[in-house]
Amino acid sequence: MAGASDELLMERIKGGSAAAFEELARRWEARLFRLARGFLRNDEDALDARQEILVRVYKNAGRFRASGNFSAWVHRVATNACMDIARRRQKEARVKTAARVNGEDDPVASPLEYSAATEREGMVRSALSRLPEREKAVVSMYQFEGLTLREIARALDVPLSTASSRFYSALKRLKRYLEPLMKEET
Repeated sequence: MAGASDELLMERIKGGSAAAFEELARRWEARLFRLARGFLRNDEDALDARQEILVRVYKNAGRFRASGNFSAWVHRVATNACMDIARRRQKEARVKTAARVNGEDDPVASPLEYSAATEREGMVRSALSRLPEREKAVVSMYQFEGLTLREIARALDVPLSTASSRFYSALKRLKRYLEPLMKEET
């Protein structure tokens, strides 16, 4: 099974092959961890995200189209899982901050500083989530996995010009979405 393509492994997973899933997980675990760590910015959350991504891949194997590109599909799954975890962590952080403000714990930063940082992070995450899936996949692969545009084009099975176009289009959108944040910091 080591020589089988990711797409073929997904077909076998649809048929109930645990060995195919184990092989796919082994192939992708390091990449998924790097992607999640880049997105979530800490190892513990990245480990949780990797596990969540693999669970989603297994549960949603039936949704994968045999004619599709597994790399692009798994990056969408990963991005969505990371965003869900980030939202949960953000909610947990707000609860902890509220507890600190109420004197239940010593605050490490003032509530005002924390609020500003949380708002900034939320704006960036919101901007990323607003990108079309194609652009989000390219940005995630570039930023969080460290792939070049040429490698991204190969992974998505598109011409280099298409990958470049999606990347620069995403940057323009992100700039527009984040303009209020950039003006605020100057």
